Amino acid sequence: MRSVPIQSPIQIYLIIKPRNIIMHLNIKLKTVSSG
Repeated sequence: MRSVPIQSPIQIYLIIKPRNIIMHLNIKLKTVSSG
């Protein structure tokens, strides 16, 4: 039962982190293309 509370934050992190990376990449691409 200990593994469940540990896995869920990791899954949330793995789900949120890629989205943040994609957002940063999109912002960088927009600034580069516009600049």
